[in-house]
Amino acid sequence: NPRPGGTSTKSKGANSSHLILRVLALLRQATGATRTSGAMAASRYVVGDNAVALLYSVLYMTVGPALMLVNKTILTTLGFTYPLSLAAMGLTADAVFAVLAVHVFGVATLSPTAKETLSPRFYLRHVVPIGLLTAVALSTGNAAYLFLTVAFTQMLKAATPVITLVLMHMFGLQQSNRLVSTAVVGISLGTAIAAYGEINMSLVGFGIMMLSDCAEATRTVLTQVLLAEHKFSVLESLYCIAPSSAGLMILTITVVELPRMLMADVSPLHIVSQYPMHFALSTVLGFVVNFLGFLVIQTTSSVTLKVLACARNAGLVLFCAIFLGETVSLVQAVGYTLALLCFGWYNLLKLKLRR
Repeated sequence: NPRPGGTSTKSKGANSSHLILRVLALLRQATGATRTSGAMAASRYVVGDNAVALLYSVLYMTVGPALMLVNKTILTTLGFTYPLSLAAMGLTADAVFAVLAVHVFGVATLSPTAKETLSPRFYLRHVVPIGLLTAVALSTGNAAYLFLTVAFTQMLKAATPVITLVLMHMFGLQQSNRLVSTAVVGISLGTAIAAYGEINMSLVGFGIMMLSDCAEATRTVLTQVLLAEHKFSVLESLYCIAPSSAGLMILTITVVELPRMLMADVSPLHIVSQYPMHFALSTVLGFVVNFLGFLVIQTTSSVTLKVLACARNAGLVLFCAIFLGETVSLVQAVGYTLALLCFGWYNLLKLKLRR
């Protein structure tokens, strides 16, 4: 006869096992390990797909600002003035996770199509450019914090959707719509007004941030091409892109930042050892943001990703002004309000088009 409480323990164990299996199944589905097809399946899961896209978007808008604030603290308050090295931490975590997930833990497998497609010629033509643009976007985005406030850098990032929209039209990824284009242009017009109202303008920081915007827009469009035309899952894309991005970033670090590290009065390793939690948090958040970015692009589009980033950055601007004491002028407030209104209009138009 079973001991008292034995049935309850087994029931709890069974429930836990069922929960774990369910989580693994959802992870496999999200990474593309399992796929559904057919018109009936598509119509049955359309509500679920929208809910998943919403979940990814909310997480992306939550984790991103946290990463920006942590990186700003590391670069300025802690004195770790090496933006390339800081960006490389998250990229390296992406690369390690993707390789381990495929080759060690078996969470997901590469599809036969992906294995056949990943020839050396394809890798050089399609993957390496994305890896290079990723390295440029992340490193310049971090470097801008050395010259500009967090609030102003987020305002400048609102120009990215316009660049992304133009590139998507060039690649034939999105049909032309006058109202949607007007909304996106309105977002960037608000950003330009906000930039005009910046009190402590740094032309060097402004140029670095514009370079980051262009690289980020081009990267997201090329990533969408990779996901759509070649039918890559999120994990397959991460498996292809992250190692090249991390490798190119590390190569750049050896040329640009390593000599300065060796000559520094305070060793960067000493700063890392003093504040290990800051750097660990930056690495984890960087990995999560990059992974969520792929998921948002796959479930929506690259323009939607950039517009979501605009709304996310708006919240960060308000946070910096209210809680961190960063100065936001009246002209900046007017410009950013215009950007937010156009952002809401954009979302309304996209919702009507999807219906």
